[in-house]
Amino acid sequence: MSSQEDMLRIENLSAGYDGKPVLQELNLTLRQGETCCVIGEDGSGKSTLLKAISQQLKSSGKIIYNGIDLGALPTAQMTRHGVDFIAQGGNILKGFTVEEHISLALAEKSADQKRKAWQEVERTFPKLRTLRNQIAGRLSGGERMILSVACVLATDADFLILDEPTAGLAPETCTTILEFLIRMKEERGKTILLLEHNYEFGFAVADSVVTLIGGTLSEKYLSNDFRQAEFIENKLYAFWIE
Repeated sequence: MSSQEDMLRIENLSAGYDGKPVLQELNLTLRQGETCCVIGEDGSGKSTLLKAISQQLKSSGKIIYNGIDLGALPTAQMTRHGVDFIAQGGNILKGFTVEEHISLALAEKSADQKRKAWQEVERTFPKLRTLRNQIAGRLSGGERMILSVACVLATDADFLILDEPTAGLAPETCTTILEFLIRMKEERGKTILLLEHNYEFGFAVADSVVTLIGGTLSEKYLSNDFRQAEFIENKLYAFWIE
């Protein structure tokens, strides 16, 4: 893969809290349209990785997206440059209504774009139509995550980062999120970085897989490799019992 084909390039990324390292010189590249799943247990640094990429946490190293140095951008400007993310538990402003969340996601769209985006959100997630005036803080965990996903749909960003989007959710909600990700990948060619503990969910949509353990990333395994039983037995199993 040549560098010209890389939409995301992470080089020697290190980050932590209060002087204690969590991520140590991570390197990862994603081509345009690739869905990569980072598999890691709780506490392995998945959320730290999201915060570092989205500039919510100071880090060292380089994060280059589509030729842009993300280290030079504040978090609030990410969507302007085609980057959007969902933190673990969802991106929810508890005092805002469902409608206000979607409106914020569409703030920089034209009137026609807003109208079409609202139609697509309600068509894709029809339950939100009945919850339009509901305060987000009163939504269930599943409803909050669906709202977060709907906001990502509204921004129509090209690069999506999701931190355990199915954690603690009912199977039907997990299926809805999986179908959404597959659609974004296959129909819209989005580049997706999925941070997951649930490797079966990740495998269902990923083109490539890396494991995160001890603050470092493994080599990248492509679809033909990680979908074989030998990967579970010799690579993933060893990762879990490390």
